[in-house]
Amino acid sequence: GDGGKYAKTAGSSGTVVSRGDKVMVLMPSGIIKEFSPNCRAVIGVVAGGGRGDKPMAKAGKNVLTLRSRSTAPFKTKGVAMNPVDHPHGGGSHAHVGGPNCQKRTASTGQKVGFLPPKKKVKK
Repeated sequence: GDGGKYAKTAGSSGTVVSRGDKVMVLMPSGIIKEFSPNCRAVIGVVAGGGRGDKPMAKAGKNVLTLRSRSTAPFKTKGVAMNPVDHPHGGGSHAHVGGPNCQKRTASTGQKVGFLPPKKKVKK
């Protein structure tokens, strides 16, 4: 055979839901796939179940795991950046700032909450 194509992750398995001219298998992801009844399958669960339950034990291991998944292991907050790097950056202390009202020119659905004055007139 080709070494298998479906439900290959450690501890995973598919469940046969119905059998007829096509065999319906419930995959670990939740989708139901159709297979020919002539297909070959191994009965049981793939070895290595519970691998994800083991704690990482140290921060470096978690960093390496996230790097291998192409996920950023660390994320810098916008308020910690400079104004050139992020809209929330700058200031003498970490605060987002920004206006608390919508633009007067905003479209109909956007104008909710605080609205700016129609005219700024000195009295």
